[in-house]
Amino acid sequence: MSISKDDFKEFLLEEYRAFTDSLHKSEQSGEARLTFFQTLSTAILGIVTLLLPKAFSLDDLPGNINNKPTHNIELVHIVIFVLLLSILAIGVVIQNRLKRRNLITTQLIEGIKHIRDVYKRGFAINPEIANNYDPAPKLPKRRFTSLSDIAGIINIVVTTITVIVFTYSLTPNLITSSIAGAAAIIAAIMIFFRSSLFKKSKKAEDGK
Repeated sequence: MSISKDDFKEFLLEEYRAFTDSLHKSEQSGEARLTFFQTLSTAILGIVTLLLPKAFSLDDLPGNINNKPTHNIELVHIVIFVLLLSILAIGVVIQNRLKRRNLITTQLIEGIKHIRDVYKRGFAINPEIANNYDPAPKLPKRRFTSLSDIAGIINIVVTTITVIVFTYSLTPNLITSSIAGAAAIIAAIMIFFRSSLFKKSKKAEDGK
């Protein structure tokens, strides 16, 4: 069954509306998820900050110098660990969803560009003007500014704090805790910024 030119034009317009609407919803959902994660992270880290003086005191400092533990793991330590691990688990889920949103957003943008190209070739009154019209020129590549990047940075911070607090609770030694924290930063960067899904999503973003 053949389709008229007017029907095809209306089809393209409806497709364009559907793609732009989906793109708008995708952007809104990404912003909402990151805002939720930032708010929750701030609240939990605030609670942890209030609990730290109850878990670790200046009395532990002699133990730091001599590398001798001066206390055992107590209920407050467990509460702190649970809070930190909870926000970290939520952060991992949100970051992965934001990465997938990046891919979907890129597909929508490419679809919109394709629809516009087809429309310009088939229905432009002045082809020369239409071919030179580009309301969205290619933007420079983004570095650590996407929503998934921001979520990943928060996850790295939470991971580092968790490892430092856990290490210090077992062996209250500042040097040992600092080394563990540095190792946690490196490991967290490799985990949150070098996964195969992240590479795919960054390639997609860079291709916008």
